[in-house]
Amino acid sequence: MGLEEKYDEVQKLIDIGKEKGYLLYDEVSDLLPPELTTSAEDLDDLFTAFGTAGIEVIDTAAVFASHRDPASLYTMRINNHPDVAGHQLIGRTIVDELNKRRLPKLSARH
Repeated sequence: MGLEEKYDEVQKLIDIGKEKGYLLYDEVSDLLPPELTTSAEDLDDLFTAFGTAGIEVIDTAAVFASHRDPASLYTMRINNHPDVAGHQLIGRTIVDELNKRRLPKLSARH
């Protein structure tokens, strides 16, 4: 029995991934049942099932972190996410990355 038959959440992820052509690590993490995330073998089977279905799993934090200006990626990435949750995820990722890159504030001279 495959994981998609054992867990409705896995089938849902596969359906979403097939529709979009990819999944975000955050989506996978949010939808997986806790009992599945504790087994390395199950996780390996899960990512094998994604690969077999032609679904790429993307780490958005890594994508934004590697870009010189992550805010410029917003419009490009937002078009791939038709729902509010996707827009919020992208916005949070950009803000987090920009916060990491902030320079220390200079004190005002009087």
